[in-house]
This record gives sequence, C-alpha cells and structure tokens, in this order.
Amino acid sequence: FELIYFFSDYSNLTAVCTFSAGCGAANLNQQINAGRVEIGGIEALWQHEALLANGLRVPMAVNYTFTEHAFQESFTSANPQYGVVRKGFELPYVPRHRANISLGLAAQRWGTNLSLSYQSEMRDQAGRGDIPEGQGADDYTVLDLAAHYDFSPALRITGRVDNLLDEEYVVARRPFGARPGKPRSFQLGLRYDY
Repeated sequence: FELIYFFSDYSNLTAVCTFSAGCGAANLNQQINAGRVEIGGIEALWQHEALLANGLRVPMAVNYTFTEHAFQESFTSANPQYGVVRKGFELPYVPRHRANISLGLAAQRWGTNLSLSYQSEMRDQAGRGDIPEGQGADDYTVLDLAAHYDFSPALRITGRVDNLLDEEYVVARRPFGARPGKPRSFQLGLRYDY
C-alpha cells in the first residue's frame, strides 16, 4: 500500500499559445504568463497477488488520485484556455479524480487482466464552480481487457481490447469542437526477446 501527498507551488506558470489550444493565427507561438499556481493532492495505491491452486495467481490493484488546483493571481490572456482568470479559478484539463481497478488471472505461461478506469470531468477553460453543459471534457469510465501467452521464454503473443464496452465520451473541446475518446480498439502483438 502506498499513500503519497504532493504539492507544487509554481511561481510563474507559462504556456505557449498553440493551435490545439484554440489560439488564432495572430497569437500562435506566443508565450503566456499565468502567474502563481498551486496544485496539490493525494495518490493512493494498493496491490496484492493472491495465490490459488495449480500455480494460478490473481493479481489485483486499486489506485486513486485526487487533485486540487487553482490560479493564485488574476489576469487576462489571449489564450482561450485561460481567458479572463480570477484568483481561485481552476486550471483547464486537470481532472479532480482519477481511479483504476485491475483484476487478473495468471499462470506460468499465460495471463489476462481486466482494468476499469475512471476520470472525472475537466474544464476546457479556467473557471470555478460547475462546468457549463457542452463545455469541458466528460467524466468517463472505460473497461479494458489484456492477455498474453508465452510460447517460449523468448516468444510472447499479446492482445488487448481498449474500451471494451465502446463507451462514447468527449476528452477535449479544443481546437474548435468536441474531440471523442478512444473507441473500442483491438491490438495484437508478437514479442521476441533475443
């Protein structure tokens, strides 16, 4: 089990105005000064591996991160992710909550793992309070499945399905509109160690 407290006190946070942030041509590549920013929170992790009969193992893990963040100064910025900022506004694209639960089953030559991930909604522009409808990134929960089989100590085949239930969610709204999360996708791989 691990529990970590973190705190970052930026005296002068800077950013570069980019197309992906939604900046217009006149402001591209301009450095933005966002002043003092404080970011803090906790990270917790629990891991365990249960042993079953016939050499089977059940690896399991739970992790969670809570983050608070706020500008410590007021300013106005040409970067649309900031805009008019007041002291105490939250930063864009920093989720308050992130969590993951994973459960697996493994033997000497094979293993499989199911992973459930959650992320809370995020702002796409500095602000405070509830995020207005149709702004920011959605909260989402995604289930992933991975497996592997070892043909020999040197040769392994791997496979995974990301977003197993094909959840639809918005991960960003910049530049210029909603950006979807990763749809259900399949990956197959072969690894050889020499």
